[in-house]
Amino acid sequence: MLLCANPNVAASPPLRPHKCLQTPKVSQADIHLAVAPQVEESGDADLWLVNTCTVKNPSQSAMNSLITKGQSKGKKLLVAGCVPQGDRHAKELEGISVIGVTQIDRVVEAAEETLKGNTVHMLQKKALPRLDLPKVRRNRLVEVLPLSTGCLGACTYCKTKHARGELGSYATEALVARVKAAIAEGVREIWMSSEDTGAYGRDINTTLADLLQAVLGALRIPTPP
Repeated sequence: MLLCANPNVAASPPLRPHKCLQTPKVSQADIHLAVAPQVEESGDADLWLVNTCTVKNPSQSAMNSLITKGQSKGKKLLVAGCVPQGDRHAKELEGISVIGVTQIDRVVEAAEETLKGNTVHMLQKKALPRLDLPKVRRNRLVEVLPLSTGCLGACTYCKTKHARGELGSYATEALVARVKAAIAEGVREIWMSSEDTGAYGRDINTTLADLLQAVLGALRIPTPP
């Protein structure tokens, strides 16, 4: 996503997510929390916010290209998401502001400090991000709903595991409330996502099947016998 520090500039915000289902969800919240209006053209922006994915090498390569391009244009850079969280010592991130996967609610603070010329590192792990953070949806009919973060695996080669950590499931009640709110806002599709969907609820004594039953019940959709 590209941000502009000039309050007199306002336009639809382009996104630069790279590239998993979780990343658009985070980017949607980033847009709304942004410190300044967004611009269409990267050359008009004072700060580039690059939201990253670490699952596949092409995604990280795209991030590297954006960083190089931004630096060549003298832009302030703020890199968010799984890459800085999972590989904070990456050479490409030297001297660049970074914000981790659970610090999304501090994106305004991070952007403001970066625009002042400071380099921030907000990578501390904390509780699950709130589900009710304000957002601007890329598709007004689609809600991307994270069920959990992290996983039950222990794969030493997996960068996502390093970035997202152990399984942390959202409470069923919180997810149902988010679905209801999204439907009330005009959403017609709910995309449920996570790094380990099948493991949802194992850490809070529930299951994915129980969650689906609760959502259908809340929406008064009949379930098969």
